[in-house]
Amino acid sequence: GAQQVRGLHLAARRLQLQAVQVSQRHSAEMFNPSFYADSQQQTVRPTSAPSADPHLDRVNYLKSLPRNQALREFETEESKVNQTLLSFPNESQWESFIKLHALGSQLSHPNYGKREVGLLYAAAQESGVAIAESTFLAMLRAHLAPSIRGARTPQRRLSPNSIASALGVLDDMHSHGYNIMTEDILLLLHEAAGPAPPPAGPGAQLTPTQKKSREQQILAQSKMLNLVAHLPAPPSDALVLTLLQRHAAQDDWRTFWAAWALPPQHMRSRTAAMYRLVFDAVASRDNQREALKVLRSCVPDMERETPPVRLEGEIAGAVQKCIDVAMPGMERKQWEKVGGEFGPLWRRCERGKSEEWGVEELLDDM
Repeated sequence: GAQQVRGLHLAARRLQLQAVQVSQRHSAEMFNPSFYADSQQQTVRPTSAPSADPHLDRVNYLKSLPRNQALREFETEESKVNQTLLSFPNESQWESFIKLHALGSQLSHPNYGKREVGLLYAAAQESGVAIAESTFLAMLRAHLAPSIRGARTPQRRLSPNSIASALGVLDDMHSHGYNIMTEDILLLLHEAAGPAPPPAGPGAQLTPTQKKSREQQILAQSKMLNLVAHLPAPPSDALVLTLLQRHAAQDDWRTFWAAWALPPQHMRSRTAAMYRLVFDAVASRDNQREALKVLRSCVPDMERETPPVRLEGEIAGAVQKCIDVAMPGMERKQWEKVGGEFGPLWRRCERGKSEEWGVEELLDDM
């Protein structure tokens, strides 16, 4: 495992030196991705998958690791270089080199920078190989990744150079014939626009300047929901769930409810996973008004979905959490006998956690 990663690292570092030599023969402008716009108009988009390359498997392996473990795997011995691999890199090898550097940059590894990603990209362009869509996405992630090198918390504010490089990658993707209005790209841009997590720990607070910056970033992130209307297909369940999770984490409830409205706006039904998330998120907010709102609106809506979402299992448990917030002070044993607005709902949830009870039965009982 680690030995193969070392070999790939050394090969990529040697290729980086080759890319620097390329940069010395040309002006610095050639490393701006938009420099290649004219030549890319004639690039033929690959119609077949790249040839099998074990190095790509190693890159995928590194991506699956926790950050600290991945950084340890990147450590190498500079004395071991695979010279043969670097003589005439093929399309798959270029892909693995660029993706390795992009991942290293994304992890803020000290030996991998965003500039090196651009150098390798320029050298690959010079060699005439086609650039795979997944390679463009890897470069985009690198340019949009927050810098955490030497910082206690991630710095979400991207530099002008990083933003320009990311826009250049998108421009090149479009020139290559790839669709840049995809959910993957939307989520990358959405995440990059958002703020870093707030400081944690006792007494941790944002300064007035940090608070204002955070509010501006949340606003910019919320506006990105407008891009969903330009996607070639209705938003997927995964996209809606991700948007809900992110805006709940940001405590941005206005945009959270805007994301909740996306499925019916596109003639799609909400799923059981969405309902569980909305009940859990509202309960965690510990706001009585919001809990009452979600119980009175979302629970009846469950039966109107296609197929209906049943009040059972983890959803039933999440609804009970909302009832706890909506009716504070009530002990659980009291719900076994109490009537009122939420007594029958509580008992249906209790049975639904072990049996299949639907919302229709709930409404009949109320």
